[in-house]
Amino acid sequence: MVVDDLGPERPAARRRRATRGFVLWPSALLAAWVVWWVASTATSLRAYSIPTGSMAPALKPGDRVGVMTQPRNGPRRGEIWIFRMPPASKLTGSDGAKRVIGLPGETIEVVGGRVLINGTPLAEPYLSGSMTYSIPPVTLAPGEYFVLGDSRNNSHDSHVWGPLPANHLVGPVKVRYWPIGRAGGF
Repeated sequence: MVVDDLGPERPAARRRRATRGFVLWPSALLAAWVVWWVASTATSLRAYSIPTGSMAPALKPGDRVGVMTQPRNGPRRGEIWIFRMPPASKLTGSDGAKRVIGLPGETIEVVGGRVLINGTPLAEPYLSGSMTYSIPPVTLAPGEYFVLGDSRNNSHDSHVWGPLPANHLVGPVKVRYWPIGRAGGF
């Protein structure tokens, strides 16, 4: 017979051991989720270089950005997305970067230098100037988006070639990593 010379376990020690289990399991699950999230995000980020000044001042020529190529959600108004240029642009085979302005089912128009969504002016604090063109009302079909560059008068975008089909979308710009002095998230 083995004699335990430590004596009976104290109630406080038993509580500490039970509490440790309650803390360790959630911590381990949280750590596993963080590793999964970082790995899945990192594998869906793709690098792009901004070729033109059509998105200035937000993005400038030569900026390098990370784009989420497997986004969990569709475009939201105001986000900057990378897309494959549609055939109507006559620039097929190249990629573009523009801000999402109109969503499926909405009516977009430009009057007096302002974008109207379903007749309501859109607040656009990211613009450096107003538009010098007008667009008659355009109602977007399901699966169509209206995208415009922030440098509105110098951008080859939906005001030139019309709505962008959803199957041309690549993903939202999530981070600018170059130049380092302007690095940051979107």
